[in-house]
Amino acid sequence: MADVLSSAEIAAALRALRCPTDCTFDRLLPEALRVVSGEYWTPLRVAVRAACWLEDVGVRSVVDIGAGVGKFCVVAALASNCRFVGLEQRRWLVEAVCGRWRRSDAVMSTW
Repeated sequence: MADVLSSAEIAAALRALRCPTDCTFDRLLPEALRVVSGEYWTPLRVAVRAACWLEDVGVRSVVDIGAGVGKFCVVAALASNCRFVGLEQRRWLVEAVCGRWRRSDAVMSTW
């Protein structure tokens, strides 16, 4: 069973470069999105690794076009000092998850 962590606890772990499981992160998604997360969105370990690499090569800002639920942007922003902007045309995807992170003040990002 996945750990039950709040978005603030997940954010703290990612800022410390401790990568929670995808299941732990995905518990914050609505059920309909949780079951397809592994098929459509970036695994946490990949997002953390990409964020660290981008930061190492001096990237300061990243735009993710077709960001879906914003999983890559949220995770990568927390794991680095880069700014990530997710662009998604399907408003329902953004609305389904945006409030979960904003309410916790875990992430300051552009949606």
